[in-house]
Amino acid sequence: MTKLGPKTCWVAEWPMNPTNGQLLHTENASWQWASDLYFPELGNARHFDISTDYLNAFS
Repeated sequence: MTKLGPKTCWVAEWPMNPTNGQLLHTENASWQWASDLYFPELGNARHFDISTDYLNAFS
């Protein structure tokens, strides 16, 4: 992060129960807040990483 700067970095940290009021790493470009989210209609075997892309840097 020192070389690239926080606005170009993606950070992974998984709080127990993230909420709209508990946004983390807003100083960075993106924050991955889960690595095990699944959609019931796809079955329990399909886990997804979930991120918030604050600056649309990765979308």
